[in-house]
Amino acid sequence: GINAEYGVSPNIASHFVAHRQLGEETWDTVLNEGDPNVKYRVFETIYKKHYDNAFPENPAQIKRVNQHREPKNWILPWLEDACARKDKLYEKFVRDPTIQNKVKYNKMKKFCRRHVALAKK
Repeated sequence: GINAEYGVSPNIASHFVAHRQLGEETWDTVLNEGDPNVKYRVFETIYKKHYDNAFPENPAQIKRVNQHREPKNWILPWLEDACARKDKLYEKFVRDPTIQNKVKYNKMKKFCRRHVALAKK
């Protein structure tokens, strides 16, 4: 799975890459350093370089407001928004079944049905 905080998608191959790269590192710059604070910063820099190479950050996908979990490639964002408005009008009509609410819902339903059919072509 994707670590949402960092946008990293680890897999088994990435673990092997990181393990191999860390194993091949000589670490001489860390071992030859006398100051423990500098030694830690050098270690951290080398480790981070190999980690970032093995586990590159994935750009976080921005989910649109009304985007479904697995969106169809033919549906456009404005059509998703229109379908969401239609669904809200239906909920309003069910809660308060007036003629006015029914007319609004049916008008939007017809609009969505027509444009979904066009978008699928």
